[in-house]
Parts: sequence; structure tokens; C-alpha cells
Amino acid sequence: MKSNSYNSLIEQNISYYNEIADRYNTLMDKENSNGVIRQWVQERFNVIGTARRIMDFGGGTGMDLPWLTGKGHQIYFCEPSIAMKKQAEQLNQATLNYRNLIFLSDDQADYRQWPEHAPLPEKVDALLANFAVINCVPDTASLFRSFAAILNSQGHLFALLLDPKRQGNGMSRWKWRLNSLISNKPIHFQVEFDSVHQTVFVHSIKQIKKHSAPYFKFLDKETSPQGAFVLIHLTRK
Repeated sequence: MKSNSYNSLIEQNISYYNEIADRYNTLMDKENSNGVIRQWVQERFNVIGTARRIMDFGGGTGMDLPWLTGKGHQIYFCEPSIAMKKQAEQLNQATLNYRNLIFLSDDQADYRQWPEHAPLPEKVDALLANFAVINCVPDTASLFRSFAAILNSQGHLFALLLDPKRQGNGMSRWKWRLNSLISNKPIHFQVEFDSVHQTVFVHSIKQIKKHSAPYFKFLDKETSPQGAFVLIHLTRK
């Protein structure tokens, strides 16, 4: 039952991004801080070096591709929203013209299948999940299992999450945390835009460490500029 419920929420979120794809870049650009944060993530991610095999997980409309392609990486682009991926493909065709960029098919982009069906011909050296991609996923235990299936030993995982300490305020924040402890599920809330809905899951760092521990070493967490996000850095065991 839980699996069916989680799958339904994941599909709902994919539908949400299909609906807003044409407006996504405009919405992101309205917040000046997003550009600052993206630059900050780039500086941290560059620790992996150049010319590596990487995955841009939940790459959306490809807003990270301009800097990722500048490092000579072999890039596997994973985006389950067909409409969002189309924007990224058009960006590459019209502007970037980057040859070492492979867009995963719809079936390949379903991370839930990765432990049994490898989506790539080779494992990657690093994975980037930028701007709260993981907050679209209800079950981080299965997500980290899937990430482990495609990352090389000692491979890097960088993920920018909503800072759980910043979500809610006052009494509502304590109620959220208490409900999360009782139900053993992440805190979640609904986002609505032009009558389409998304469910956002606020994963605590404690939950992240617990669910990633069988496969990953948790190296670091760092609060982003403006304080809305936390960047975590893990390596594959």
C-alpha cells in the first residue's frame, strides 16, 4: 500500500512539472537568489574535477547544463517530466551543441527501476541533484538504493535540499516535526500553481543519514546563501 501511495505522489509531481515547464525558467529567474545559489553549488560540485562521467538527476529544463558542459564531462541527463526534458533538449540544440550529453529515455529516467535495470552503459563518477529535486521524492530509502546502483565506488553525490529547519514557523514547525516522528514519514506540504498541485517532502538530515548509510558515507552539509537550502555531499562506499 505504501509503495502504491508513493508511486501516486511521484506521478502527481511529474504531472505538475509537465504543466509548468514552459514557465519554469521565468519563475526561477524571478528570484535573484537562485542565481547566487546555483553559482555556489557549481563551486562545490567542481571538486570532482573535469572530464568525468556524471548524472544531472532531475535536471529539469537544463539550467545547470551551461556550466556542467563547460567542464568536459560525459553527462547523463535524467528528467522524468517529458515537457521539462524537452526544454533542456532544445537548449542543447539551439545554444550548447554539446556532444557528450545523453538524455535518458522515459523508461531510463524512472529511478525506481535502477537497482534491477541499469539505465546506463557505465557507472558514473558523480551525481548532482540540484534545487530540491530530492524534496519531490517521498521515499529516500529507495532513492539512495537507486543512486547506489549507478555510482562508482567513491563516487560523489551532491544534493541541494530544502533546509528542514526553515520550513514552517513557531508552533506549526513543532507540530510538523512531532507528526513526522510519530508517523516515521517526512513532513510534507502542498504547492499549487494555476490549479496544478505538487507535494513537497521535507527530509530531515537525520533521515537522510539513516537512509543513505547502507550505501554512502555522509561527508558534509552546508547551508546555502540566503539560508533556504542545505547542500549535502556524500560518497559511495
